Amino acid sequence: MATQADVLEQIRDRLDEATSTYWTDAELYRFINEGAREVCRRGEVLQKRDTIASIASTQEYTMPTDVLRVYRVEYEDASSNVVPLEYRDFNSMDSIWWTRQKTTTGSKPYWYTMWGYPPALKIILYPAPTTGSETIRVFYYGLPTALADDGTDVAETVEVPQGWEDLVVLFAEFTAMRKDGDPRWAEAKTLFEERTKDMIEMTRRWTDQADSVQWNTGFLPGWLHSGE
Repeated sequence: MATQADVLEQIRDRLDEATSTYWTDAELYRFINEGAREVCRRGEVLQKRDTIASIASTQEYTMPTDVLRVYRVEYEDASSNVVPLEYRDFNSMDSIWWTRQKTTTGSKPYWYTMWGYPPALKIILYPAPTTGSETIRVFYYGLPTALADDGTDVAETVEVPQGWEDLVVLFAEFTAMRKDGDPRWAEAKTLFEERTKDMIEMTRRWTDQADSVQWNTGFLPGWLHSGE
């Protein structure tokens, strides 16, 4: 994966400006951060996971601050039994908890819902865990780590998937040219959009193998399953 210094050099090559004249390093560093965020928002390519320690009789927990969208939540008890929690929208949970939303019946949760927005997005478990120090494991699509624009992070990696760093370069190129009033910015923007579509298509799944879903006593191809 490319470092901040690598990406900056590529951007300056595209802009034909080896040293700072029209665009300062700090400005281009900010464009790099913006480009990395745009790539990760559009493609949901940063698959991350985090763990949260359960607290006895506590339903609500704060999700990771860099979460874009949650993919899966698991609950691991003290015996290392792992329960994949089933998601329901907040209103849909009424058909499950009825008037007993705060119940702690049972040793572990089986459903979860969410409310709020990052960086304070809350996950709500049901039933609430009856014991503490067990593990809530969250699989999610995340934002990249923002790098400093003062030159102190030049050796740090720009957090986008390997092989797609040129998207960040294209983003910074058209952003810089647009600010300068250079009409070539539109060409760079078009290239960025085309390459972004390619990335989304190729990184939707990190394999070319077909998925399958168990159905009764057999299996169906994943594309036949609606996901409901």
